[in-house]
Order: sequence, then structure tokens, then C-alpha cells
Amino acid sequence: MLIIAIFVVVLAAYAAGFWNHANKNATAANMGRSVGIVFVGNQPYNVLIARNLSEQEQGLMNYTNLSAGGIAGELFINLPGRSCFWMKNTPEPLTQSWINYGKVVYVYNATPSDLNTVCADGTSVLELMKGINIHTNQTVREVI
Repeated sequence: MLIIAIFVVVLAAYAAGFWNHANKNATAANMGRSVGIVFVGNQPYNVLIARNLSEQEQGLMNYTNLSAGGIAGELFINLPGRSCFWMKNTPEPLTQSWINYGKVVYVYNATPSDLNTVCADGTSVLELMKGINIHTNQTVREVI
């Protein structure tokens, strides 16, 4: 009887997501975040918006399967100019693009969980799922 009780407690904890926190599908609803549209050239993408320091520090850490939630990445806005990014606890590869006045000024293909920091100048940074084509001098328009 004790074994059945332990099994029920473990099953309930798993169903509640107790052990599943590191494998969340990124959707605006489960992240409590707002979504905006970013146009890279003429192609629109739904992205999470990192408006404040707390959201910027969290980034996309511990989230997987971005496309299943209809999210292509994340846009970090209101940056001080020079900003540095890393991939701590970020299990999906991303393309990070620093943007200054609507133009991509630097692109870096980041690998999952890489702790190396990459710094560049820009007023915003766009992280998109790897495989989305973005390059320097490309126009980016934000619709937030």
C-alpha cells in the first residue's frame, strides 16, 4: 500500500510539472510574456519581447520546442548600446543578431548551453531559431 501511495505522489508531481521545468514549450501564455511581430526583410516572425531586466536575464533559458508554441525567438529591446549574450541553459541553437536603427550590424550563430559571452553594439538584439536566414545590413522592423 505504501508503494502505491508513493507512486501516486510521484505521478501527481510529474503531472504538475515538478520535474518538467527544464522542458517547456515556449508560448507567451506559459512564459507570462508579451509577443510582438518582427519583420526580417519582408518575412514576419512572432517573437517574445524582453522589455525589462528580469525578462532579459531569463531570455529563452530552459525552453525547448519554440516553433510548437508559434514562437520564432525573442527580441530584447531598450538595450544600453553594447550588450553581451550567452547561452546558459538554452537547449536550442539560436542565431543572435544585434540591431542598430533597424539594420542588423552583427550576427552570431550560438550553440546550446555555450557559456562564452558574445558582445556587440546595438539598441536591440533578436534571437531567432537557427535556420532562419538573417545577415548583416538586413532591415529589421519591430511591430510591438
